[in-house]
Amino acid sequence: MKILFLAPEPFYQERGTPIAVKLVLRTLSKRGDCNITLLTYNEGRTVEFPNVNYIRIPSFGLKGITPGISIEKLFCDIIFYFTLIKLLWQNRKDQFQLIHAVEESVFMALFINFFLKIPYLYDMDSSLAMQIIEKWPWAKPLGKLFEYLEGLAIRQSSAVVPVCYDLYLIAEKAGAKENILLSDVSLLDQFTTMLDKEKVNIKITLNLSDEALIGLYIGNLEKYQGIDLLIDSFKLISNKLPNSHIVIVGGSKDKIEHYNNTISSLGLSDNFHFIAPQPVSHLRVLTAQADILLSPRITGNNTPMKVYSYMHSGVPIVATNLPTHTQVLNSNNALLGNANPNEFAGTLFQAFNDKDLRNKIGSNAQKEANEKYIFPIFENNLNQLYNRLKVKLHIDHEKPAIYTDMAELH
Repeated sequence: MKILFLAPEPFYQERGTPIAVKLVLRTLSKRGDCNITLLTYNEGRTVEFPNVNYIRIPSFGLKGITPGISIEKLFCDIIFYFTLIKLLWQNRKDQFQLIHAVEESVFMALFINFFLKIPYLYDMDSSLAMQIIEKWPWAKPLGKLFEYLEGLAIRQSSAVVPVCYDLYLIAEKAGAKENILLSDVSLLDQFTTMLDKEKVNIKITLNLSDEALIGLYIGNLEKYQGIDLLIDSFKLISNKLPNSHIVIVGGSKDKIEHYNNTISSLGLSDNFHFIAPQPVSHLRVLTAQADILLSPRITGNNTPMKVYSYMHSGVPIVATNLPTHTQVLNSNNALLGNANPNEFAGTLFQAFNDKDLRNKIGSNAQKEANEKYIFPIFENNLNQLYNRLKVKLHIDHEKPAIYTDMAELH
């Protein structure tokens, strides 16, 4: 199979979507029947895979592209599109047989499919219509248009691969021809090693006592992650939990500075701590040092990738009682609190104070992760999907048409 893989993000960087892309490339590159051209942003570290050729867009001075929608990302996507057209032209005598389109690149794949009839798979990591409206509320009047375009991209795809059940329902409602739920998985086995704990010992680094209880959050500090909710909630119970600490690993320097100023103004500096972003290889050691793991996300409908590693660690999870979590988490495998300070504070307090409950919840989550959210399951499901697509699309049996004039795509 000659595959064009569209990844409109910095690859590779250790954050959600690029990690998911890495898992897919790792799987496809081992098949032996895939020749993959990866088109991605100018930023990112090159990770070598067999049978994968990198094409990076020109930088034009754009760098530091953050997660989620932004003006800078839109500019990168414009450059990405014209690089894509050039790439298709260069391959016009031996055209790609399948496009694997991640996130917003599906709209480019839809456009290409209309003119060149190259089939595409939609790797659906989020609802783009929902993302735009959440990021830019002024665009709400255009919501129906965004939903229509998203539905069109879903219907025209040869298959949709949503990463969580809520996205699966969106694709199903839109009329996907083939809709395969392919959940993200724990990264503890694929990306981590059990390092010497002294190298990333939280209590030594932060000068905390051996008896201190740690609530750990790992991830970026964008608004949707709910760090403000976490701070406001902990403030309500901090006087009852003098030996409990919230440790936040990750975030850009300006975001850390912003939240440091916030906790200082609230008198929480003794209980809130920030550690610079750590490599994914430290994930197992970091989670093992926590008493609870935190995911206070307040918006979105895709399950945070970290939740699967949280579950696999066996450390109990405290998360907001929202669809972003509840399509995977429930009262049996996590402690869920409503996304307002009073109620989330109560859930935090319960988690810090009930060790038996923590042990029970953590054990249940770990068992479920081993049954559902590990890489071999992901790998098997993705390979089965590609095997079906080869048959359905007659790939390697019938060569696609050759196109010599692509000016109409500009």
